[in-house]
Amino acid sequence: MTARPISITVIGWILIVFGAFGVLGILVTAAMWNSPLMQQMLARVHAPIPVQIAVGVTGMIIRPACGIALLLRQNWARFLYVGWSLCAFAYTIVSSPYTPLILIPSVVLTLVIVYFLFTPIARQYFTGNGAQAKV
Repeated sequence: MTARPISITVIGWILIVFGAFGVLGILVTAAMWNSPLMQQMLARVHAPIPVQIAVGVTGMIIRPACGIALLLRQNWARFLYVGWSLCAFAYTIVSSPYTPLILIPSVVLTLVIVYFLFTPIARQYFTGNGAQAKV
């Protein structure tokens, strides 16, 4: 059996923690729902409020699910993470009232994660090929 690379363990836990932050974000949004400031912020986004909520909840579910699946050696989780990231970036670019430059830290982090998810060692781990994976 191939040992799980440290990079995959770290990424899995990062995605689980980001999912927890997503839950926190949804709870804060719900608690401040009637606040004029919250309504003003939601109104600035170029998407209907139900779509905003749906995208937020979907991301809150997908990220930790991918993190858990990565820890359980599920190859599909790598591809789901990449697909969801592309959809989330497209949604943000289309709907955000802010400049796309604000996405740079998120894009950089995502690219780093994707790099480590698709290194030869990670591929060996997820496909079961090769001897020991060390990262």
